[in-house]
Amino acid sequence: MNYEQFKEKVLDEFLEYLGDEFSDYQLKVNEIRKVNAKLTGVSVAPSDPPKAYAAPTFYVETMYEDYLECGDFYHVMTETAGTISKALKGDKPEIPCFSANSLLENVVIQLIGIQGNEEYISDLPHRTFLDMAIIYRRIISIDEYGVMSFVIDKDLAEHANLTEKQLYSKAYSNTRRMLTPVCKDMRTMLGEISDGVDFSDDQIEGPDILVLTNQHRYLGATALLYPEIFENIVKETGTDLVIIPSSVHDLIILADNEAYNRKSLCAMVEDVNCNHMSKSDVLSFNVYGYKKGDHKVTYYDGIVEDVAG
Repeated sequence: MNYEQFKEKVLDEFLEYLGDEFSDYQLKVNEIRKVNAKLTGVSVAPSDPPKAYAAPTFYVETMYEDYLECGDFYHVMTETAGTISKALKGDKPEIPCFSANSLLENVVIQLIGIQGNEEYISDLPHRTFLDMAIIYRRIISIDEYGVMSFVIDKDLAEHANLTEKQLYSKAYSNTRRMLTPVCKDMRTMLGEISDGVDFSDDQIEGPDILVLTNQHRYLGATALLYPEIFENIVKETGTDLVIIPSSVHDLIILADNEAYNRKSLCAMVEDVNCNHMSKSDVLSFNVYGYKKGDHKVTYYDGIVEDVAG
């Protein structure tokens, strides 16, 4: 079954999988732009929803990926329908306030790659940084289950009468406070995300590797905007740094011992991005660097301008 056949079958049959309890509900299909992707979002809501109703949404492309992996249409449909059913029966999330004050108090920065996202970025307040764009997200909640947020587009910023400069100024300080950077060696980080497994030197070969993220491992690549973080790392390592964009959520830091080849590093990043990374998590295909006392992140082996003012 190709994608178009799968999509048609999903839209025709999904309400049947939800059961009689939701027989009077309807599906609404929207084209939704995400980072590095354009997705088909399908929301499920009553035929006559109340005002400001938050309808649960699933993505056909994600379902199709699951279908290609398992080959079982029934399994994919029942799993998705089960998730949507729980969301429909549960407490509806509180609709966040869209006032200027509420947005500014909860706005943070996200970095995304410009290449391939030009159209998506054009609808958002943003500024450029190296080969990336700074965009803004409004945090809904941060708890033990993770972080919930949404992107602030131009319509919302205009509704709240906020300029990009205002968003940037507040988000720059908020991000450092709400998503506090954390830098740990790879062995420690892997131990934390694998329930305390102790990784030996033989299991992690090569040079000492640092991972820079934040306590929530969410949008941790924003650390690129805070040169003082890298200056502190330089003081500890005693060397300049190579910065590899592992994802939008974290960065890999290596001591620059002058043995690295930029072309080889970029090829490694490309392989990871194309073959081992979710498209939504890909940040950049470049490699960056930091030299002691420069107070700016640059392309590795090259200098470019800092954040646009």
